Amino acid sequence: MSRFRSEFEVPPHTKVRVVATADRKLCEEMQLIHMQEAERAKAEDRTEPDWSNTGEMLPRKGVRNYRANLQSPKKQ
Repeated sequence: MSRFRSEFEVPPHTKVRVVATADRKLCEEMQLIHMQEAERAKAEDRTEPDWSNTGEMLPRKGVRNYRANLQSPKKQ
């Protein structure tokens, strides 16, 4: 008997591959965000993030949340 409740449940710390279809507007937003992340990395003298990092970040943060954080001034 499996310790998981459904076939869709996965153990913690498991990488899951997500395949999805995105419309043009979302693709353009993702490309813009990736370019902004690359510029930020260059300004901070870091290596440029690859697309998988950007793709992984967006479901966690969300596009709207990301844009709001980017536009609001950071307190230091």
